Amino acid sequence: MAVAHGAGRYTKLLAQWARTDVLVLDDLAMAPMSDQARRDLLEIPDDRHGSRSTIVSSQIPVDNWHEALGDPTLADAILTGSSTMSTAWPSMVNPCVSAEMV
Repeated sequence: MAVAHGAGRYTKLLAQWARTDVLVLDDLAMAPMSDQARRDLLEIPDDRHGSRSTIVSSQIPVDNWHEALGDPTLADAILTGSSTMSTAWPSMVNPCVSAEMV
């Protein structure tokens, strides 16, 4: 999204994503997020709420998303109205690790 900001395509990108039936955001908050990145992230569910589906995945447990996003107020706003589901999957890196061990 930072590249879209710099290239003047941010508004067009959000509009495109708002029309996408199912949007997948993979690996949420795997690296620290800047204030601008958090505000950008807030725009996505805000634009799509009630009209399109958004799937968010992260290796971070849902209970830790507030801390991972770095701003509890924005995290509340991003997660408000969302349904969350936490699952434990077997490790793809080490197939010998069972889901119960993760």
